[in-house]
Amino acid sequence: MLGSVSPNWRAVVVHVGTNNQVQLTFVLASESEEDRKEIDDVVFELSAMQPEKALSVDVIIESAPLKSIIGFGQLIFARKE
Repeated sequence: MLGSVSPNWRAVVVHVGTNNQVQLTFVLASESEEDRKEIDDVVFELSAMQPEKALSVDVIIESAPLKSIIGFGQLIFARKE
């Protein structure tokens, strides 16, 4: 994931629920086709490394403060703002 992060990425949050369900939430500052492709690549790589886990992905386009939009889960990336 490290090589995929662009300045448009605000945060990435992971939440592991029951039944090996993994929820990834990507927060972007603005819509970007290039960033969507990078997110698809990250998800593909994670799926290949953890095939036994069910992966679901949300992409949020938001400029509000991160504290107001990040809910449950572990913050694994946050840009300095």
